[in-house]
Amino acid sequence: MKFEVENINELDELTLKRKEGRVAKNCYSRIFWGLVLYSLIAGVAVFIAEAVLYFKLGPDGASAALENPYIYWPLTMLSMYLVSFPLFLLYIRRVPARVPFRDVKIGAGEFTKLFFVSVAVMQIGNVIANILVPLIRSYTGYQSTSSEGGLESMPLPLLILFAVIIAPIIEELIFRKAIIDRLGKYGEGMAVAISAIAFGLFHGNLTQMIYTTLFGFVLGNMYLKSGNIKLTILMHMLVNLFGTLPSILIANATDYLLASPDTASREYLIAIILAVAVPIFFFTCIGIGIVTLFRAKKTGLFDYYYQTESNISFLSRLRCVLLNPGAICFILLYGFSIISTLVPLG
Repeated sequence: MKFEVENINELDELTLKRKEGRVAKNCYSRIFWGLVLYSLIAGVAVFIAEAVLYFKLGPDGASAALENPYIYWPLTMLSMYLVSFPLFLLYIRRVPARVPFRDVKIGAGEFTKLFFVSVAVMQIGNVIANILVPLIRSYTGYQSTSSEGGLESMPLPLLILFAVIIAPIIEELIFRKAIIDRLGKYGEGMAVAISAIAFGLFHGNLTQMIYTTLFGFVLGNMYLKSGNIKLTILMHMLVNLFGTLPSILIANATDYLLASPDTASREYLIAIILAVAVPIFFFTCIGIGIVTLFRAKKTGLFDYYYQTESNISFLSRLRCVLLNPGAICFILLYGFSIISTLVPLG
């Protein structure tokens, strides 16, 4: 399977387009197969890690250990990241990569605007999901007892470590760096769209899929414009922190206010301030983000031309994206995962 066109200067235009089409299809397929294998290997790695626990501790000891979040979550997350991620990079290494052409410096002011826009699109997506998902479930008769994110049982220190620090690093290296660097030559705009949609589908449920896809478009454009993956990692970390910390602060402050009998204490006053100030700050940031998003065309926040190195037409590239074995398997795998959270299958 070839991932580059050889002897370009010796080929006529029609032959070059045909060969580029075949090579593009191979590249797209390889990337999608890499994402499928990432998930499968992650599942196998977690299964093996838990099997080792059962072998070492016995059924009762292993069950008790896995009920401890400080054992279960590091075991699950590290098994996935330490095994799947290197193997994913190893698998896609044959697809040639090139960094984005642009290296525009994103200053503090523009970065702040993009942060507000990211917060806004995440919340807009969340609102859409909170309307859409219950409607679908009411129609299908499906009642879910599990949370969409699955992170509510994770203690705060582990939540910060994995959701705010490690996950953004790994996800940006996969969905921005690996995908856009390798598919950008076939159309930068299409590469951003593929990375964003794959990023959304990768979360495995409709609620997260909607808002992470929207967020993925912001991150993809940001990486394409700056060529700096460190900036998108930092943005991803800050947005995840913003999506996590306010709800925890509000919940803790509310619980303290309901439980504390000492209404004259300094702690009670701090809890009142947090219960009032945090939601105000949270919704203010969302409001600023929405205004910034609506003004983006006027301010030129996302105003630049997507480049394409390939001679393949847009429709041909779109067929290459959708009609390859890797993409079909990826869509079926994650489509089934999303449908299973909305439709009773048993």
